[in-house]
Amino acid sequence: MTTRERSENARRDGQTFDLDSIGWPENAPALSYLRTLAPGSRHTQWSSIRVLGKILSNGVIEDGRFPWEEITPEAVARLRETLIDRYAPATGRRHLSTFRAVIEFTYIAGLIDVDRRDRLIHPRHLAPIRGSSPPAGRALDVLEVSRLLDVCYQDDRPIGVRDSAIVSVLYCGGIRGRELINLDVGDVKLRTGETRIHGKGRKQRDIVLASSAVDTIRDWLKIRGREAGPLFVPFDNAGKPILDLRLTYTGVSHALHRRAELAGLDDWKTHDLRRTFVTELLESGARLDIVSHACGHSDPKTTARYSRRKEKESERMTRGRELPRIKERRKK
Repeated sequence: MTTRERSENARRDGQTFDLDSIGWPENAPALSYLRTLAPGSRHTQWSSIRVLGKILSNGVIEDGRFPWEEITPEAVARLRETLIDRYAPATGRRHLSTFRAVIEFTYIAGLIDVDRRDRLIHPRHLAPIRGSSPPAGRALDVLEVSRLLDVCYQDDRPIGVRDSAIVSVLYCGGIRGRELINLDVGDVKLRTGETRIHGKGRKQRDIVLASSAVDTIRDWLKIRGREAGPLFVPFDNAGKPILDLRLTYTGVSHALHRRAELAGLDDWKTHDLRRTFVTELLESGARLDIVSHACGHSDPKTTARYSRRKEKESERMTRGRELPRIKERRKK
């Protein structure tokens, strides 16, 4: 299999995102912006740019190749109104942030002058989107996690073994999806469960995985082999692990979404396993600062936002409020 064929197969499975493959002109401002981002953030912002271009062109341009230098302040105001109508406040704010960045790079490219740039991002046209929505995601219960693992165990193909290890590490370690894909074989000490995590901002931390999670990694390494390189990798068309190609976050999400559908999980997000980790530890009485350290958060307030204890307690409380008993049924 050629390098190009392997790249195409990986892309088709949602495992890679190559900026050169999207076909934008090399000097496109939006492409210049994407090149400044970390690889793990490029796909999300590329999708945001496509959303913006589609809205600004009234649905005509769907691939993100929008002439940003032709935008008018009136169009910016309509863009904001559309984002408010179609998206949750947090998502709308993210799209506006992307818009500001692309306009800045349009200015850097010399396609608009400074006065035009300032008019386009002026608060009069691009006022912040107010409001809030319920916290994203949820904490899974034990039965849901068991069903997710059972679906993986029942798949006797190599990919089933890999996915059971992925679920186990995310659930037992509480790590981010992007930290999972950055794991190398040498980062896990199978005898002790000690695992080196490569977090955001090049920060590293050590965690200890439960023996049950380590067992799933052992099973996966029997298939993958213990050669140095990425711990979790994709497969080629013949079902053989591609040892020199690291599985990406998109690949993990696609794989686990398929498992979640088979397990009958509703409103599933890969990050829910991290929320479950935080919620269960705090419910067991663990201190917030300790849980925050385990998660790799520099601010415990961030960890607190991951907890779904209030939602679970509220649900238990409201489910217990039955109608009062009445002596006679209402006559029809």
